[in-house]
Amino acid sequence: MGTSEVAVIVGAGPGLGNALVRRCAEAGMRVAAVSRRGLAGEAHRDLVRGYCCDATMVRVYSGVPEALRRLREAGWGVFIMTNQSGIGRGLITHEQYRAVHSEFLRQAGTVDGTYYCPDGPEVPSTRRKPEPGMVLEAARSG
Repeated sequence: MGTSEVAVIVGAGPGLGNALVRRCAEAGMRVAAVSRRGLAGEAHRDLVRGYCCDATMVRVYSGVPEALRRLREAGWGVFIMTNQSGIGRGLITHEQYRAVHSEFLRQAGTVDGTYYCPDGPEVPSTRRKPEPGMVLEAARSG
C-alpha cells in the first residue's frame, strides 16, 4: 500500500486501541481503531468453545463493507490485528482461523493487511496484543 498519513486498525480493543492511537498520533498519522468483533455479529462465534471456528457462521454487519471501502478510497490504511489464543491453546486450528478470516474478508471487503498472534496469554510474546509487535510488523510492511 505504501506510506500513508492515516491508518484504520481493525481488531483493537481498548488497551491496544489506545496504544495504537498514541503511536500513530506520535508518527503524525490520523488513526481509527475498531474491534473486529464490532464488525461481525456474535452469530459467528462457536458458543461451545467461545472461539470463531466455523466459517459458515460468519455474519458481517450491514454497512461494514461500504464503510471499509470508503475509508480505503479516502486513503486510509485498513489493517486487522487479532489475538487468536485458541490456536495456542489447541481449541482451534490455524486452518479454522484462516477459513473464518477468509469468510470475514469475503463479506467485509479488502483490507491492507492482516496480522494474527496464535500465542496464549501464558506465552511470552512481543506480538500478542497489547504488545506492539503486530503494529510494528505492519509498519515495516507498509
